[in-house]
Amino acid sequence: MDENKSITYDDLIQTRNTQILKSIVPFLDVPTQKPLAMLIQLMEWKNATAAFSRQENSMAACSLPADTIQTLFCIMENQDLFHNP
Repeated sequence: MDENKSITYDDLIQTRNTQILKSIVPFLDVPTQKPLAMLIQLMEWKNATAAFSRQENSMAACSLPADTIQTLFCIMENQDLFHNP
C-alpha cells in the first residue's frame, strides 16, 4: 500500500458490492428494503471487524502515542490557564 495514501473508515468497510446494494435499496418495495438494509449493515460490520483485527491496522496512522494523549487531556483540563483575563 502507498504510504502517502489516506484511508478513510468507509474505504475500509465498504466494498464495491455493498455500494451497489446500497444503490438498489430505494428501488425495492418496502418489505424488501429492511432485510436488504440489514444485510448491508451486517456486511459492513464484518468488514469493520476484519479491518480492525488485522495486525497492520491502517487507521493506526491517525493515532497518537499515549503520552501525547495524556498531555492533550491535561491541557484540556487546565484550559482556564490559557484564557486571557
